[in-house]
Formats: sequence, structure tokens, C-alpha cells
Amino acid sequence: MRAACLKTCQDEPFTYTSLQAVLAWALAEAGANTTLSASRLSRTLPLNALLFLEQMLRSAKTLEDNDPCLVSGHHLCAAVNSYRLVPYAFLLAVALALAVLLLRIALAVFFSVFTGAFAVFLPSFTR
Repeated sequence: MRAACLKTCQDEPFTYTSLQAVLAWALAEAGANTTLSASRLSRTLPLNALLFLEQMLRSAKTLEDNDPCLVSGHHLCAAVNSYRLVPYAFLLAVALALAVLLLRIALAVFFSVFTGAFAVFLPSFTR
């Protein structure tokens, strides 16, 4: 990495000042289809949609230009600022755990009802 490439992550052209910048870079690296889908969904997410779309397009353009200084700078800044994703990853893990717990409870209740119904009606089908 050359010395001319070194700047802080909050300065231009990186502007990693929020969760949106880290998410925009990750989506841009995932590919054009992911960026297009995320731009459609950005209106429903609790983000500043215009800023998020601008950051995604800027990140996609950086990857398209393939400037080694900028790409490696974005990689470094995204890695350093990935701590901004931790609360959301924790909430997603809790939501997933709750969904699995509800599914297990529903299956246990269904199995109990199913077993009880067969226990009640089994004698009517046997001698």
C-alpha cells in the first residue's frame, strides 16, 4: 500500500461514519444483483434510503474502476468499522433463536395433540 493511499476512514472517498457505509460496501462486494435488490429494499429498511443508495453506487463504482488503493482502503475501513454491525447481528441471532424456539414449541404441541388423538381413537379401530 502506498503512502498516498492512506487516509482516515471518515474522510472522502471512504466516509465510513455509520452502519450504512459498511453495509453498502458489503453489498457492493457481493455483486451487482445484490446491490440492485438492496436498492429496491432500501425504502423499507430503517436507513436513510438516498444516502444508502448513494453509498452503494459509489462502492460499486469503486469496485468497477478496480483502483488497488481505493479497493484495499475500502477493505481495511470496512473491516475496522464492522463493529457497527454487531448490535444488528445480535438482534438477528436473538430473533432467529426465538423463531426456532417457537417452532419447537409448536411441533411439541402438535405432536402431543397428534399422539393424544391416536390414543383416543386407536381402540375404535382395534378389537
